[in-house]
Amino acid sequence: TRAPVALFPPRSTPNSVGASPWADDELLVALWGPIARTVVRVSVTAAGDNATGSYEVFLNGLQNPQHLLVLPDRSLLVSDFSAGKIYQIRQK
Repeated sequence: TRAPVALFPPRSTPNSVGASPWADDELLVALWGPIARTVVRVSVTAAGDNATGSYEVFLNGLQNPQHLLVLPDRSLLVSDFSAGKIYQIRQK
């Protein structure tokens, strides 16, 4: 068994995981739970055949983020289940 790449807050569910369209060594994760209702950015570092990582909040203020989709123009769609909305995020 390998150690986890990142540990999220208790009772949070990673609903969607995808490669960041803006950085090769980052994943974006939609977290849904009573505490974490965010999209986090996980910075991943390869170490041989293992990987380590840390996360930071990328997008907050959501009710229940559910799906992530990267579009060909490198923007990101984020669906918010409870709000009934889809947000489009672009890099500055």
